[in-house]
Amino acid sequence: MTKTLYDIQKDTQSTLGEFEFTVAELMNTKYILADKKISAVLKVIAKSKKLYSVIEACMKGFDFKQEFDMAKAATANSEIFALNIPNEPKKQIAFVFCLLLSFDTNQTDLKKFLSAFYHNSLGMSYEFNDFCNSAIKPFYENLVSAYNGDLSVAPILQNLPASPKSGTEIDPAVLSLLQSKVIQLIEIISKSPNISVKEKEELLLVAEAFYGAISLGVKKTVKTMYISLRNAILCTSIADALKDFSNELDDIVKTII
Repeated sequence: MTKTLYDIQKDTQSTLGEFEFTVAELMNTKYILADKKISAVLKVIAKSKKLYSVIEACMKGFDFKQEFDMAKAATANSEIFALNIPNEPKKQIAFVFCLLLSFDTNQTDLKKFLSAFYHNSLGMSYEFNDFCNSAIKPFYENLVSAYNGDLSVAPILQNLPASPKSGTEIDPAVLSLLQSKVIQLIEIISKSPNISVKEKEELLLVAEAFYGAISLGVKKTVKTMYISLRNAILCTSIADALKDFSNELDDIVKTII
């Protein structure tokens, strides 16, 4: 019997299994927990060289703002729009990845997005469910197909490097310094009494994702996930307390990007 997103059991033995599980959790979660589940999906992608290589291949030459403007369609209601997400697998993967990243970095407000593009009079839970079925489900299917070398998306995997190309590697000493700083950051966040449990969990999730990105040692990956971490810090109640620490991280990251 074919495995679906609704009955996947957690498989910690493989990256793909972990990806499948986090997507299944996102598909099955309540709207109120969606932001946390989106961060979890991005974290798994950042930790996997192969998954992220597929994303990078899809992102080559992709302009999210342009594609989003093209996908947006007006309706009879001036406050509600239709979103025609690209059907072509490569573009669909890039489009939804950028969309998830924009939610995670607070560039796009998920609630406002759902109300505008997936409006449902029954409420946010139904809007989120519609979004998952039209965007997350095909994103999962296309990315897994690419990961497994399916012929329909195999061309995007051609010529992918087994290891980072020359010029994309990061000095091991800098990586080590970054990792030690992130470990310190995680400890500070964990022990802080001035942050809510929800904020703490979300910030720790993004920090751990950044740590995973550092482990890959690829400049573009580190840059992408650092932006997510930096924005997450700025949006928390302890942003001022972490200002000096954030500036130290900024200085380190600027040396590699």
